[in-house]
Amino acid sequence: MKLRKAEICLTLGLTISSQAIHGQELQPIPQEVHEAQRSLEQEQAKEEAQLQVQDLASRQVLLRKGQLEIEPTLTYAYSSNNNLSIDGFALLPIFVVGQIQSERVRRTVLAPAVSVSYGLLDNLQMEAEVPFRYRLDELTLSNNQQQRADRVGLGDIRIGLATQLHRQGIGKMADVIGNLNLFIPTGDDPFSYNQDNLADKDIPLGSGFWSLGGGFTTIMASDPAILFGSISGMYNFSRGTGGRVLKGRVHPGKSIGYNLGLALALNYQLTINLQVQHSFTFRTKVEGVNLNNSSLNDARFLIGWAWAYNPNRSLQLSIGSGLTEDAPDLLLRVSMPLKL
Repeated sequence: MKLRKAEICLTLGLTISSQAIHGQELQPIPQEVHEAQRSLEQEQAKEEAQLQVQDLASRQVLLRKGQLEIEPTLTYAYSSNNNLSIDGFALLPIFVVGQIQSERVRRTVLAPAVSVSYGLLDNLQMEAEVPFRYRLDELTLSNNQQQRADRVGLGDIRIGLATQLHRQGIGKMADVIGNLNLFIPTGDDPFSYNQDNLADKDIPLGSGFWSLGGGFTTIMASDPAILFGSISGMYNFSRGTGGRVLKGRVHPGKSIGYNLGLALALNYQLTINLQVQHSFTFRTKVEGVNLNNSSLNDARFLIGWAWAYNPNRSLQLSIGSGLTEDAPDLLLRVSMPLKL
């Protein structure tokens, strides 16, 4: 259609130029020509709308049936906290009788992982992730004494399902993805870990609980940008423990969270994305009694890049910073999804 329209314009242009050269009076363009141009423009707009509908209908968010994806990842996280402990009592808010001791706790985590996704159906895929962890904890006291302990091993394995509940169309709502995940406590539990005495070297690499999580993700394509967001929740099953730090029936707190973000295509290969992640974990109970300072408020801001150097391969990099005390100070993540 674009070629035919160009031919008509070119013919009209040559005719007008020829008349001007030979000194002839320019004649008005016939009404039939205007109607033909409008008809061509309407047909072109109709074809573009049909192509847009076909593109949205064929766009696949999850893996197709029988398709396999392997994604190796490497995550680095660093956090530090300054704690102040008082062994004594306070006569007034500004006058303390006893010993005041400050300490600085630094934690470094390096977590390589491999996740595998397989398309059971065109709108249903199965997922599994096997993480490994290296964790280093460093404790510096006010008297300049230092303690240091590290540990490496397997983290908590995750298996899950994801399904596409709704597909975006012209004038319709966004894609909606539902997911369900089970976390298996394969990593070392934290029930014998004493952060004030790193000499025990009982650094945890997992949560110590079976957990079931789920949520919904929405994806709205608006060329050249993609808006996305999600809500999630997690239930942690209680268990009994005889650890040196925690003993009795432990009921870990439930978690809720959300994620909001924007992805922008800079060209056919490079994409940049911005997102905010926020989760809250309620307090843990031991034998029905709330454990002080056991709730978590984790908020992060992340910026990332994705380079699709091959139709089935891409390189993804993200860097983030914590917005609350419970979030890591620095977070780096590199992944390379491979579709087979």
